[in-house]
Amino acid sequence: MIAIPDPLAYTFETAQAILLTSYRYQKLVFAYSKSHVQAGALAGVYSNTQQPAKQAAEIAIDLQAAPGLLSAPQTPKYFSIAVNYQVAKSLNITVVDENLLHKKMLEIEGHQ
Repeated sequence: MIAIPDPLAYTFETAQAILLTSYRYQKLVFAYSKSHVQAGALAGVYSNTQQPAKQAAEIAIDLQAAPGLLSAPQTPKYFSIAVNYQVAKSLNITVVDENLLHKKMLEIEGHQ
């Protein structure tokens, strides 16, 4: 299951129950925040506050070099990955190191 940032589905009150039920039925949850991974999701891809700010600053600098030319929408260039190795172990799932996962995702996205 892929968790999406839906404030109606994932509130402080419901997130723990969703994660616990998913775990109980051995359903994997991929999250959008580090806190969801810490709470029981198998893994998550997320951006901290500095990462999109850095990308926005780079876009602004590019705009100064070519005024009036707005770049196309971009996927996040900077992101983090978190893995809950305890959940993986209890579900008998082998997960590679977070750093290797991050490197592979950068290669796939063409950022490296």
